[in-house]
Amino acid sequence: MIVIPPSTVQEKYFKAMAENSWKAATNNHKEKCETLKAENTTMVITCKIEVGGGMETNFHLHYRYFRKMLYCFVEEEEPTEIQTP
Repeated sequence: MIVIPPSTVQEKYFKAMAENSWKAATNNHKEKCETLKAENTTMVITCKIEVGGGMETNFHLHYRYFRKMLYCFVEEEEPTEIQTP
């Protein structure tokens, strides 16, 4: 898998996030992951992460096969305040 992170500062962190999310997706949604390769489509997994200072942000992991290789483009939203119920 080739991971394209939003920054190179924490490249290892984003690679681990992408690999772990993909592993969980293949365990829980095997059929969808297999059709991803066959149908040339993109699957998006969103992870909400606390970034400190009472803030959190969403990371969108876009998985897609290109030339028989799995790519993951990681998109980061702007941090927002953590909403308490």
